[in-house]
Amino acid sequence: MQWDGSENAGFSQANPWIKVNQNYKEINVEQSLDDEYSIFHYYKKLIQLRNENIALIYGEYHPVSVDDEYIFSYLRSYDRERFLVILNLGAVAAGFTLPAGIKYRRQKHLLGNYQVVGPNSIREFRLRPFEARLIRLS
Repeated sequence: MQWDGSENAGFSQANPWIKVNQNYKEINVEQSLDDEYSIFHYYKKLIQLRNENIALIYGEYHPVSVDDEYIFSYLRSYDRERFLVILNLGAVAAGFTLPAGIKYRRQKHLLGNYQVVGPNSIREFRLRPFEARLIRLS
């Protein structure tokens, strides 16, 4: 584990028998904890959202994009809660179109691994490579 930017990535004062990756000064636990946009904080928010929303735990699974080469999307619903999960599993940008049968009055973008810029419509948009979005529908 690359704990920090110190010698041997903070793992040991002794000379390690496995070579430490050269990126340990930039990529380490200490840096991740200080960066509010790090993977650590992303997963922390994701776990918090899951714990606070029963639909994300026990909700029914409804596939949305079933024949798309890159986009994996689905709805999770429980009682009156509905969440739309949209993932681009490809290394290229890909378009997403919400099927007309999915109705909603309001949407709220809860979490994503990219900043959402421009119009915030979920009816039709492009996802960047490996982009993920979690959206609450009401």
